[in-house]
Amino acid sequence: MVDAPEIPTSLAGYRVVGLLGQGTFSRVYHVVREGGRGFSKELALKVVSPDVPVTDDVRRMFADEARIGSHLHHRNIVAVHEYGAEGRPWILMDMVEGLDLRILLRRLRARGLWLPVSSAVEVAVQVLDGLQHAHARRRDDGLPLGIVHRDLNPGNVLISDDGCVKIADFGLARDGGTGDTQPGMTRGTARFMSPEQARGVELDGRSDLFSVGTLLYVMLTGRLPFVGANDREVMKAVARAQFRPVQLGRPQVPDGVARAVHRLMAPSPASRYPTARDAAEALAEAFDAHALGRSGRELGLLVRKAAVVVEEQTSEFDGPGVRYGDSLPEVPPSD
Repeated sequence: MVDAPEIPTSLAGYRVVGLLGQGTFSRVYHVVREGGRGFSKELALKVVSPDVPVTDDVRRMFADEARIGSHLHHRNIVAVHEYGAEGRPWILMDMVEGLDLRILLRRLRARGLWLPVSSAVEVAVQVLDGLQHAHARRRDDGLPLGIVHRDLNPGNVLISDDGCVKIADFGLARDGGTGDTQPGMTRGTARFMSPEQARGVELDGRSDLFSVGTLLYVMLTGRLPFVGANDREVMKAVARAQFRPVQLGRPQVPDGVARAVHRLMAPSPASRYPTARDAAEALAEAFDAHALGRSGRELGLLVRKAAVVVEEQTSEFDGPGVRYGDSLPEVPPSD
């Protein structure tokens, strides 16, 4: 939970418990839906921040996220339940008890731990499973919706305390009904973009696969593959798509997993896996599908342990030029 002043007691008819997080345009609150005979359900409510003007662009962004979310029903995607356009737009979503990947990595560093290879692969496979669902969704007439997330970064990967990974925040996503992808237009988190996204050209689902590769690279090596003094410099590095091989950062990474990461992060979309399902299957085969069956439970245990760690401000990993996890020891989650 995030400490913040002036938390309202209710929003959109829901009782507010606290603030879960906040971004550039919005805040996400922990809310409770209450009914008769003692019924109550904990949910998350995303609403435009009080200090952000509610412009047509902001309204369109929330409407697009809600519309796209209404098409997605998968265990590895945060479900959207309701949308309100009156006043400050809001979206009602699943409440995920756990941590996001960004906080998990920070807290592991505070304890001097690596994320185990099995857990890193488990996170990537579950994210890919969710993306496969999103990328494959079709309209009523059978044509592809063409959903692309466009902002897969550690803060948008939620991990529950039972080891279930969920993709959040389709606020920058686009589909066939969203016409904001124009030549030269770039949105998203610079350090986790694909080369084509950094260049501002048309995207398809393979752009998200590159972002998954970058997430996996960070989880495995503790390093950001692309760095720079500012977002512009980072995007130039991303567009070149040149990075140190995974096993130079962590020699213990199995050869097959390293090959999968490098293929996910191929400069050309045509050189990556054709689909998220193909990438997930390759990772599972490279690591050992039976081991992944155990790693989900181990991931949940890791999240529960990390939830009680006091964060250190010096443990931030994702600032420009900062390398998370240098020289950390290989330690299993059950230590």
